[in-house]
Amino acid sequence: MSQFCQEKHVPSEVRAKPRTTMRNITRNAVEEWILENSGRERGGLLRWRVVERRPTPLLFLTMCRIHENQWLLQTIRSTPFDGKLMICGPENYILCWVPSLSAPTIRPELHSKGPPFPRQQQSARVGG
Repeated sequence: MSQFCQEKHVPSEVRAKPRTTMRNITRNAVEEWILENSGRERGGLLRWRVVERRPTPLLFLTMCRIHENQWLLQTIRSTPFDGKLMICGPENYILCWVPSLSAPTIRPELHSKGPPFPRQQQSARVGG
């Protein structure tokens, strides 16, 4: 029998600090950068906070699916934004159940149209 979920430590949120030479650090620019780097397919951003500091702000990001925060952390560490990599701070990890890689995918069309099998007629009541 295959497992559909496994217990794993994932970051509760990702803290990123842009480098001082980065110029295009706006909410829309960073959000679009994440979504264009396959963040849209992974459920999108749930929470996005900015703490204004000089010379650069701190960004706190959380994906809609908590287990995708690990992907977000790796993406920020390895994908250049504005030609440079951002700095990721120490993360707080939480233990949660996440889908395993071998879990079957659920086709959305089955859920939108109802069950994949015809409904059965209810039997007549017997007795009084």
